[in-house]
Amino acid sequence: MKRARGFTLIEVLVALVIVAFAVGALMAALTSAAGYAGRQRDMTMAQWIGFNQIAAVRLSLQQPANGTATGELDYGPAHWAWEQSIEDIEIPGVRRITIKVKRTGNLGATGGSNANAPWLATVTGFKGDALNASSGQSVDWNGRQNLPGGGGPGGGAGGNGPGAGNAAGTNAPGGGQPPSSPVQPPVQP
Repeated sequence: MKRARGFTLIEVLVALVIVAFAVGALMAALTSAAGYAGRQRDMTMAQWIGFNQIAAVRLSLQQPANGTATGELDYGPAHWAWEQSIEDIEIPGVRRITIKVKRTGNLGATGGSNANAPWLATVTGFKGDALNASSGQSVDWNGRQNLPGGGGPGGGAGGNGPGAGNAAGTNAPGGGQPPSSPVQPPVQP
């Protein structure tokens, strides 16, 4: 008589232990990937909040005062805190704006459980008064005075005074002065 072949109880238990370890490792990898994706989402939103705050400072009609300010807001699925630092830099009339942003809790929370959370993003921008050149020299655009080396109204190679920018010193387009008459719109029949 032939004996039926099959798996013994020990073989089945060993196979189940191996499968359990494999499933556990797979679940740990998936959990880690999901946590990483969530952190990347939070870091992206924190950068957006920082860039929005810099844009708000740049769009204000006044030059910002040096110092530190803080604020909170609800953005996306969470509550966020930001810290703004404004300071002078080596260029006259230009200030550095640094914004740090962190998540402080779920939507609707105020100063919540994550008040000591780490900063997720730091963004930096600049705002200038645009009244002078970076060298501090004033430019009189109405008097058609260009900075040495260039640019100014009408383009050209630079120089100082009327007519600078072309060899003949004429009012030709592209010279140191803008054209003497404004461009007229085409006449409609």
